[in-house]
Amino acid sequence: RLTGLTGPTLVMREEHRAIEDFLTALVDAVERHDRAGFAREKADLIGVLGDHNAKEEAIVYPMTDSHLPDDERRRLVATLRGFR
Repeated sequence: RLTGLTGPTLVMREEHRAIEDFLTALVDAVERHDRAGFAREKADLIGVLGDHNAKEEAIVYPMTDSHLPDDERRRLVATLRGFR
């Protein structure tokens, strides 16, 4: 890994796991028909996503740009655009 396994990337991976947990909890609330539980999990998820996305844009994306050679960065962008 070009950016290492500590610092900002470690924090971001931990947040990704938390986001996955919120999504799992949302599915569980739907399966239980728990509207209040769903609303709580949704609010918590939205709270985490705002900060998380801001950190990705301010820290992770520039770090990625600075560590990837131009050809790899172009391939990455092309791959990500394919997910639209």
